[in-house]
Amino acid sequence: MKLDGLSGMTPFDLGLTPSMRREDFIASSSNCDAFTTVLGGDAWPEGRLVLVGPPKSGKTHLSGIWALQSDAAVFSASELDGMGLSKIVQLNHVVIDDAEKVAGVKSREVTLLHICNEISRRGRNLLVVCRKSPASWDLSLPDLESRLVAARLVRISVPDDDLLAKLLVKHLADRQVEIAPSVVRYILPRIERSYLATSALVDRLDRLSLAEGRPISRSMAAELLNTRHEDSEAKHG
Repeated sequence: MKLDGLSGMTPFDLGLTPSMRREDFIASSSNCDAFTTVLGGDAWPEGRLVLVGPPKSGKTHLSGIWALQSDAAVFSASELDGMGLSKIVQLNHVVIDDAEKVAGVKSREVTLLHICNEISRRGRNLLVVCRKSPASWDLSLPDLESRLVAARLVRISVPDDDLLAKLLVKHLADRQVEIAPSVVRYILPRIERSYLATSALVDRLDRLSLAEGRPISRSMAAELLNTRHEDSEAKHG
């Protein structure tokens, strides 16, 4: 199904930024342990905490809240390339996002090892954000691997129905789009239990709604969900 051009209207990418405030983080049984551990104020052993979760699960949102309240610097793994000791010793608390991407890149691994050591030495905190636990990264530096594997680890798990429903509403609200509770109830038993699938469906609903110039409805959701199911069957048939 082609979305662009329906009813003579092409959806625009408005570059909308999701709300990332603490009060906009949706806590549930799927992420409450991560939420309380990251933001609860308890000491992290050796000042290190590893936050693991699937794509689109709110890891960046949660780490961003902590970074703001802790005055922490936030870096992606790629930004560790070429970071010298002179900068590392000036850091306060630190967040490393997409941290598994340091694996196999010697300069990044060395930099992260220096950050681990410096953070611990000065009694600061390091939040490592990733999709998989460090034990599976295939790191080349044993000292770095031992530090990360020994760190406290907390996970964001598969979303429950309550969280999925709230995420559908929030992601659409971030786009300034409303969805009726009855449509949400229709979607829940028919959608894959994953953050990524929820985000993708929101994007498709928003684009189809814009393209056709009509509000999101149960029939629109059914159209997209049935199309996805048919595409999956054709792929595996």
